[in-house]
Amino acid sequence: SSPQFSAGLSKSAHRAGCSEVAASRAMPSSCAAKGSKCRGVRGVALPASVLLRRLKSGSCAPTPGWACYLPQDYRPTTPVKEDAADFASPPAAPAPASAWWQDRVWALARDPEGCRQLQGELDRPAMPAAARAALLAELHGHVAEGVRCPQANFVLQKCVTTCPPDQVQFIADEIAAKGPGAISQVARHKYGCRIVQRLLEALTDDRVRLLSEGLLVHARECALDIYGNYVMQHLVEHGSAAQRNRILAMLQSQIVTQEASESRQFWAVVVKALTFGAWDDQVALARLIQSDKGTLKQTGCVRLERIVARLVLDIESKDSRRRGYAIEFSACVGGG
Repeated sequence: SSPQFSAGLSKSAHRAGCSEVAASRAMPSSCAAKGSKCRGVRGVALPASVLLRRLKSGSCAPTPGWACYLPQDYRPTTPVKEDAADFASPPAAPAPASAWWQDRVWALARDPEGCRQLQGELDRPAMPAAARAALLAELHGHVAEGVRCPQANFVLQKCVTTCPPDQVQFIADEIAAKGPGAISQVARHKYGCRIVQRLLEALTDDRVRLLSEGLLVHARECALDIYGNYVMQHLVEHGSAAQRNRILAMLQSQIVTQEASESRQFWAVVVKALTFGAWDDQVALARLIQSDKGTLKQTGCVRLERIVARLVLDIESKDSRRRGYAIEFSACVGGG
């Protein structure tokens, strides 16, 4: 017999034919004279003949599923119904369990323990992109309140630092949606200023253009504020050249006023401008400070005065060397 036929002789089939096999063995010797009749179907040895006889007679109903694997000559004429238990498709993989934060991100973000758990989840490198996007989606519409929340502001900051720029664009858009006045208020808030700083660090100029424009409208107020000055320092450092130029122009116009000259926050922005501003703007601001040394002393902070004085001297020294080189080069060319 073929390998397929041998494979079809399962234990269940063997047990089904045991009684008939026993009966066959108990037959009288006269059956031996009948030759092939006692040998079963088409000369197939028992107990296979017994099984084939039962299949052909239809007594084995319903036809077992393994009958379809018999050789062509031995298959029953009736259609074979496959055993669902033997040939059923493997069970489908269970649907992934919903995330522990699903449908309650905003509530967790405002909770001291929940906000830490959300930050840990966002820090997890293996967090799928789809799950990260779903988490952010639950924060849509809550930015205005979140920037003023002692806990939620940390979650918003973590979103900006760990998620792709296109996924956190909604944070900048919702802050800028109510105009320059609202932007200035967020920048001068003790929690909101942190989120604006993270946005200026992480997003390109095009993405934070509306936000930056709103800050420039109220640049003076922000520069004088205890929290807003940090935002202006970030705008000087991370903004475009045109934005830096506008900030330095504001500093030059306000530095002679008493309110600005006595403000440590204002001078902190001046230090950042003397470090990251365009060279020509740095020179103009340094000369303005040097022309009125009494203005610098009004800050009331010796450490800050020393920092500004050192920057001014460095800029003046570099400018003098540059002008000296330019004069020497001009003389050389003219005398050549």
